[in-house]
Amino acid sequence: MPSLNITIENYSPLIIFDSLWKRGTSSDDHLIDRYSDSNYESTNANGSSASLTFNGTGIEIFGAKRGDDGLYIIQVDDTTHPAQNGSANPDEFQQSLFRVNIK
Repeated sequence: MPSLNITIENYSPLIIFDSLWKRGTSSDDHLIDRYSDSNYESTNANGSSASLTFNGTGIEIFGAKRGDDGLYIIQVDDTTHPAQNGSANPDEFQQSLFRVNIK
């Protein structure tokens, strides 16, 4: 069966961000043009969450790794995956942050 990859940008209404997230702007980050479609969401609050409901056989999340970024946790269905480190020096943009195949 052929595979189909769909890109969903952070501003899609399919992604539900809780109130602890905010949309990044060029005044917040002079490197905004290095993000996909020059857009990003950010939070520094523990316990903040974003969710996406989908039917499929896998998911891959892309984003930036920056010096001031921290740990994040991904849950797919009933599986909570180990914490991932979002920090990098030098900064890395449009990187694969998480990938899983779902059986």
